Amino acid sequence: MYKKAYGIIETLAPLHVGATAGEETGNLNLIFRDQFTQTGIIPGSSIRGRFRAEMRQFLGEADTNQWYGSEAEMGKPDSTSESFVKFEYASIVWLPVFCPGQPMVWVTCPRLLKRYQRIAGISNPIPAVYTGSKTLNALNINGKNTLFFNFGFLTIDKTEDLKPWFPNGQELPGVVVGDDEI
Repeated sequence: MYKKAYGIIETLAPLHVGATAGEETGNLNLIFRDQFTQTGIIPGSSIRGRFRAEMRQFLGEADTNQWYGSEAEMGKPDSTSESFVKFEYASIVWLPVFCPGQPMVWVTCPRLLKRYQRIAGISNPIPAVYTGSKTLNALNINGKNTLFFNFGFLTIDKTEDLKPWFPNGQELPGVVVGDDEI
């Protein structure tokens, strides 16, 4: 009945999807997280809401209701309809991290790559931990490729072509770290 598909969402600005409760006490870190990886996710309801708002703006309420279901009307218990369009949550594959000496380093871990491998149907083996992309601009410290982040130094064991692991097919400066380090 339903057709399964996936797509890539690339944010062009920082994104925060989460609860606003707690802001008054200074806690701005209440974000939605995957229960297994604890990495941030974008709930399907947020994605659906954005698509619905865009469709309403360009195509009108009737087409929007046809694809996304009609909203409940007060006093009419059977006024809603089921949506033709369903969204799961969006999970993160690469996280941008500031790294002195280059604008940004994209960081991922085997667990996130394994999920991406399954969804995108990639047959390549998952890169080992501390593998960097060929485009990474690491420092040579004592004969080892090293990155400096604000949380410390990271030694790159090897470099390889990570192009298949970037959704846009373009190899960016990236590194694979451990699941417990992401």
